[in-house]
Amino acid sequence: MTSTDPSDTTGSSIEVLDRLMDAKRAVSALSPSDQELFALIYDQQLSQDELCERLGISAQTYQQRKSRLLRRLAQFLRPQGGTA
Repeated sequence: MTSTDPSDTTGSSIEVLDRLMDAKRAVSALSPSDQELFALIYDQQLSQDELCERLGISAQTYQQRKSRLLRRLAQFLRPQGGTA
């Protein structure tokens, strides 16, 4: 049950922490190559050009791999039994 008191941030803080833990589990469930891509994009914040150069891939391959990565993460994070 979530408090309706705006000064009570405990409920929302716990929800944020739960989502963060879900995201960490989702990333750890990815393949090693997808984990590497995630780290380069979101942790190291490399640009597309830098990432393509480092991995030796084309911009088109980058876009395909990033799209696949995001689909996999979304699938993992989707609520169980949900259709969203």
